[in-house]
Amino acid sequence: FRSELWVERSKLTQELKTKQVPEDNSTSVEYSIYKDFCLFVANDLKNWNFSENPRADFDEDKMDIVIDGKARSSNGKGYRGIAHAAFIVGLMDYCYDKQLNHPGVVIIDSPLTAYQKADYTKEDELTPDIESAFFQSLSLISNDRQIIVLDNKSPDDHVKARIKYIHFTKVKGTGRYGFFPIGL
Repeated sequence: FRSELWVERSKLTQELKTKQVPEDNSTSVEYSIYKDFCLFVANDLKNWNFSENPRADFDEDKMDIVIDGKARSSNGKGYRGIAHAAFIVGLMDYCYDKQLNHPGVVIIDSPLTAYQKADYTKEDELTPDIESAFFQSLSLISNDRQIIVLDNKSPDDHVKARIKYIHFTKVKGTGRYGFFPIGL
């Protein structure tokens, strides 16, 4: 029995030394799919007043969007946040339009307040027009989808009237203290 184990061990050791060709797990995506997806991203950016007539393209190497010829990562933190939100919402809209699987729920954390005060520059700041248009547009989504936005910025009162708005006060006894009830 012992000699059989030594033979098996030798075989396995030899197999480990033999260089194996890794499987190619990458998936090729047709350019037309990226192009169609980017139309949804550009449409959201237009609805949010990102620029007058935004153009979105897809950078396959970075697996990220390029807006108006500028990489998303080249923008200030505020604009990167709103562009990321457009990517997420655009993906949901694309999936619904193409009848692809999507849970119908997205959660977006700080798309409008995407900076720390210590790192803040003027380039990071979104205009009030973009913020207002962002909330206005999201308040009009189809009832078969849900978008949860966690942000320090608040929508206008007319938008609050159309959505489920929860303000976290962080004050005991006033409104809702936080995401989790006090005492948990």
